[in-house]
Amino acid sequence: MGIWTILMVVFGLCLFETVSSIDNAVINAEVLSTMQPKARRWFLVWGIILAVFIVRGLLPWLIIWMTNSSIGPWGPLSLPLAMNLILKNQLNWLPRFY
Repeated sequence: MGIWTILMVVFGLCLFETVSSIDNAVINAEVLSTMQPKARRWFLVWGIILAVFIVRGLLPWLIIWMTNSSIGPWGPLSLPLAMNLILKNQLNWLPRFY
């Protein structure tokens, strides 16, 4: 994978995240304007937990683990934390910067 392909993928993902976040903020503002304060607090607390920890944390971990089960359940966690080169080599679709 060339550097331009990597840059385009990163740019596309950044653009997607930005557009999705703005769209989500607009929808949430509309929904929250019609809610009582207690319901608004519940919506924000559980929405943040669901969006941040489940969708952006647990789901990517699950996808990586399911698509490459040879690395085990701790592999997706140790990859960004330890930068284990052996584990990186097992993930053939990752760009190699070393």
